[in-house]
Amino acid sequence: MEAKNSYDYSARSQGVQILCATIPVIPLAPSTTVIADKVIIEWTKPTDNGTPITGYTILIKEADGDFS
Repeated sequence: MEAKNSYDYSARSQGVQILCATIPVIPLAPSTTVIADKVIIEWTKPTDNGTPITGYTILIKEADGDFS
């Protein structure tokens, strides 16, 4: 590789290998525990494949089949 500016080209540099981040692995099914009027949902963090996971979306299936 080399760079160029208004004066000329730079000396060639060595190549560099990089790993681009990919989509995270799908989490395994969570476990749930009901305590009184609360539900505790737990799961194992999946492999992030090179970039940090920044959040999760949890959908609860209602009795009528809709998700909230």
